[in-house]
Amino acid sequence: MPFNGFPKQSLSFLNELKKNNNRAWFEDNRSDYEAYVMAPSREFVEEMGKRFAGFDPEVLAEPKVNSSIRRINRDTRFSADKTPYKDHLDFYFPHRAFKGRPLYAMRFNTETVGFGAGLFGFDDTMLARWRTRIDDDASGTSLARTLEKLKKAGFPPAGQHWKKVPKGFAEDHPRADLLRHNGIYVGADIPIPTEFHTKALPTLAMRHFRKFRPVVDWVTDMID
Repeated sequence: MPFNGFPKQSLSFLNELKKNNNRAWFEDNRSDYEAYVMAPSREFVEEMGKRFAGFDPEVLAEPKVNSSIRRINRDTRFSADKTPYKDHLDFYFPHRAFKGRPLYAMRFNTETVGFGAGLFGFDDTMLARWRTRIDDDASGTSLARTLEKLKKAGFPPAGQHWKKVPKGFAEDHPRADLLRHNGIYVGADIPIPTEFHTKALPTLAMRHFRKFRPVVDWVTDMID
């Protein structure tokens, strides 16, 4: 089926789930979840796959749970909050290699849609490469300028972790803020737009992802 937008019932389901976040209610209303959340989610991802094919064919858009459609179940093993379900739905569009690669993402809840891209955490090898590339005047300045443009456009960078500049770098380094990162991602939430309920949502998503691509390409080049 072609994607024609998420119906209003998608948000209604999430709203009711917030009020009844328990397995019994979810199972009683699973048919609504399948019809109003999962079915349009699959159609959305399928359409995004077509869009990514002409944008970056290395990006994976797979209409399956635990692939591009993330699980609505919460991992409660290490959380004090034992409610079993999320109040939002996430979509990931990663590089086909997936592990250790930046990705594009979308999230919606009852009030907002968020678009973002980046890599949420560096392993030790990537962290060392990140610091080397940020320290380098050419590559570091290139990313800093890109991030500043995105910030001015309403997409501030995130991923800063450490309070101090790491050892071996000057406290007054021109990119000290980036040296304190252990990941890099950009994005923003917007109120539910009219496009959310129409076939125009993939176009809106790609409009955001095109803005984020310089960050994704910079990080991919760093990894490769």
